[in-house]
Amino acid sequence: MNKNIATISVVVLLVVVVGGFMLFTQQPKEESMSQVSEEKQSLPLGEDLQPLTLSAEEQAALQAQGLQAPSSEDGKTQAMTEVRSSSELNAIESDLNETDFSGIDSETSQMDQDVSTQ
Repeated sequence: MNKNIATISVVVLLVVVVGGFMLFTQQPKEESMSQVSEEKQSLPLGEDLQPLTLSAEEQAALQAQGLQAPSSEDGKTQAMTEVRSSSELNAIESDLNETDFSGIDSETSQMDQDVSTQ
């Protein structure tokens, strides 16, 4: 009986010692912000987000109302879809910090007014 308790105690002690050794000898895998990869890739837009091509009649109707069709090459949208290829937390945080989200909803009040007048 004492032999079994001694054997179990030695095994538990050995597991604790090996676990502690592994915990303190492993190098952390976190990158500093200065080491984040600068390589960026463009996120593809989904099929449902591709710009529509307006017919000549539709473009003429817009121009008659003093409106202009938005460009499919919007610089702000393109900047928001340029991200680093790394899935590391630091790379994601850097992408968010570098992206300008100011004015992202600036046109919503005008859209609300347009919808409410119809």
